[in-house]
Amino acid sequence: MKLSQSIVALSLFAVAFTSACTTTDEEPAAPAPVVETPAKEQTPEQQLDEAIKIALDTVYFEFDSFALTPEAMDNLKSMAAAMKSIDKAKIMIEGHADERGSNEYNLALAQKRADAIKAFLVSEGVSLEAIETASFGEERPVSEGQSEEAYAKNRRGEFKRLD
Repeated sequence: MKLSQSIVALSLFAVAFTSACTTTDEEPAAPAPVVETPAKEQTPEQQLDEAIKIALDTVYFEFDSFALTPEAMDNLKSMAAAMKSIDKAKIMIEGHADERGSNEYNLALAQKRADAIKAFLVSEGVSLEAIETASFGEERPVSEGQSEEAYAKNRRGEFKRLD
């Protein structure tokens, strides 16, 4: 018990001594002023890149379908707005399919997927000349395997900037 009391007393002495040594007659320094830098506004090209990166680098489709989901349509609206703000914005829409079905069928389905995305963007006011499409069918899978999860990742439309 005496040892712990001695340690406590020694600790209190050290704190008091340190405090006494650090006090000065000087006023404490004023805190450094906070300088707020204005948020840098994005150029229209950066907005389009952001729209593609955030939600539109890929649009997914259901099995054997080229119908756009409500979520895809919402995302495509923001892409359309970004594209309309850039005079010479051009994109490539690449259609893809999973490995089920014949090569010819998958190429046709992938083209219909790319065309469905293009038609939606045009309906939102994007110039027809600003959009190109390509079909890759099952040739460029992003997910290998024969599970529904792998198939779902391969049923997609992807975007590439051309301008």
